[in-house]
Parts: sequence; C-alpha cells; structure tokens
Amino acid sequence: MPKDIQKDSVDIYLKELAKEFKRITGRKVKAEIIIVGGGSVILNYDFRMNSVDIDAFNTSEEAVKAASLIVAEKYNLPTDWLNDDFKKTKSYSPKLREHSVYYKTFANVLEFRTINREYLIAMKMVSGRKYKNDLSDILGILYYHYQKQDEINYFDIEKAVNDLYDGFENISNETLEFVKTAINNRSFISGYEKQKESEIAVKERLIDFEDKYPNVVSEDNIDDIISKLE
Repeated sequence: MPKDIQKDSVDIYLKELAKEFKRITGRKVKAEIIIVGGGSVILNYDFRMNSVDIDAFNTSEEAVKAASLIVAEKYNLPTDWLNDDFKKTKSYSPKLREHSVYYKTFANVLEFRTINREYLIAMKMVSGRKYKNDLSDILGILYYHYQKQDEINYFDIEKAVNDLYDGFENISNETLEFVKTAINNRSFISGYEKQKESEIAVKERLIDFEDKYPNVVSEDNIDDIISKLE
C-alpha cells in the first residue's frame, strides 16, 4: 500500500527526483519546483511529520512527471505523490512564486522553493478545512515563530492575504475569527493538540457519513454537512 510522505524522507525523494530528471533531460536542462501546502509545512516546521502528498508548481512538465513516477515506484509512493492539483483550488495564486523562498538545489538541475510564514498561513486560511490540517497548521506556524522570537502578527497575515488574493473574499468569517483569536489570545501556545484532535474527529465523522451516503459530499456542501455532523 502506498504511504504518506514522511518529513525525514522528503529530501531523499527530492534528490532522487532531481537525479532522474537529470538522467532524462541531460545535464544542461534545469527547472524550478515550488512546494506549497503540507509539503511546505513539513519542510519548514517541526510540528507535523507527514503529508499525504506534495503540492507544487511545475510538476506537470513531462520530464518532471516521468521522474516522479520512477521515484514513486522505487519508494512505494502514490503515483501522484508530487502534483499540482492545488492549482484547481481557491488557495492557488499566480503570485505565490514571487513570495516563495529558496529551499535546496539537487543534482545541480532542480531548484526547490517553498512557502512559509504568513504566506503559508494565508493559503491555509483560504483552504480553511476542518477535516484536514489547515487550522492546526496555522496554530503550529504561529507557535513556531513565537518560540523563535520571530512572532507573526495579524498585519503580516493581512498583507500576505492581500498580496496573494487581493482581499479576503475567499476566506470565511469563521476562519478569520479563528486566526484573530489565536493571535490576540495567543491560544496557539496550547491549542495545537486540541485542534488536531478536532480535525481527526471531524474527518472520522465525515468518512462514516460518506460510507452511509456515497457520492453526496461535494466541495459545495461539505461545510454544511460537517456542521450538521458536529
């Protein structure tokens, strides 16, 4: 069975990806991959140790895709362990590239960049899913930088949201209040584990619902269904 992406294995997979890309394209071809979402969380922070997959830009290029399939087979990963499906979601912004930060280059051909700090929080706010890691990731990021005496304030986040999305239209009032409360009350200090438990419980209830009522849940109605299951 294919497995989740573990924090301590990501660099192994990325290095192997670069080697295969180089083998396929030759030594002179170079490319850039920008990792977002859960992949950025596990690369930049230490509170989450795994991700289902790695969301990234520029993964649909033929040589990158071919290399990723070789890595998937070698390490028993899902065939879509590296993908750009997030570009179909509201959290995508073409401005993410300019707010990314350098991570590493492997095999002198593949440069990897990530999203962090308030820009990653902005992405998570737009997603705002109660059944995944979005809200707990926000708390984890806030707490990490608080511990590093590099605190993220609300104005940083507001700027990031405006930079990426030109406003808050795609962020629910509930998520916005969640973030404001976390910052104002510093509930991110003790709230991570509780939020994580809540996300796990919501996901379990959602799975049970989907087992009983197949093909009912959609992106348009999932929030309403979750609220009725609580």
